[in-house]
Parts: sequence; structure tokens; C-alpha cells
Amino acid sequence: MAALKFNIPTVIVVFGATGDLMARKITPALFSLHLKKKLPPMFKVIGVSRRDMTHDEFRSHVMRMVEKPAHDEHCSEDSLESFCRLFFYQKGEFENRDHYTDLAVEMGRIDGAWHVCSNKLFYLAVPPEYY
Repeated sequence: MAALKFNIPTVIVVFGATGDLMARKITPALFSLHLKKKLPPMFKVIGVSRRDMTHDEFRSHVMRMVEKPAHDEHCSEDSLESFCRLFFYQKGEFENRDHYTDLAVEMGRIDGAWHVCSNKLFYLAVPPEYY
């Protein structure tokens, strides 16, 4: 029964994904859960920010976020790479409706690949004026 509570398909969408909160708190916390195998098997993070980036550029950015601190002996190059593969990037600005459509398409692609309707969590790692 305990295994079931971690088997909920989940997509986390982080607005402000290239910012300080993502680098200092969110990504290291997710990496810790990844190392402890506490993330569900169907888990993805979509980072949304104003910068122009590809998925691979964003994954490299994520890798730099978790490489800086010293991690325990469970951290290997393979675990770091498998963690970074969980991340996708979507350029987005709050005022641009088309960016929300693009985000919906990306979430739909993930659900289609999984053949489920996943839980979507939205995290606003942005200044308060955007709440």
C-alpha cells in the first residue's frame, strides 16, 4: 500500500524557473527526493521563464543548480543525468496568451505519452506582483 502513494503521475509547472528560488530551494529539494526515490515513476517538471532556451539548455541549467552543493554518496553521474531528463522548458510571459496555449500543448504531450491525465501542480517562483 505504501508504494501506491508515490505512484501518482505528476507534472510540476514552475513559473520563474530560471530564478533564484528555483536554483536555491526547489531544484535541490526535488533532487533530494529523486536520490531517495521518493518521486513517482511518472514525474516531470516544466520550467517556464521569459528567456529563450531549449530543453537541453534548461537541463544544463538544472544540472548546474544541483552540482554546486556537495551531495551524499548516493549521488552519481547517472542519477544526476536521470534527474535532469525530468525537466522540460517552455518560454512564457504572463501577458502572452499564446504562451499558455503552448504550455497546454506541452502538458498534453506528456499526458499522451503516459496515457493518463496527470496531476498538475503550478508553482509561482516569481515576484509578488504576478500572483
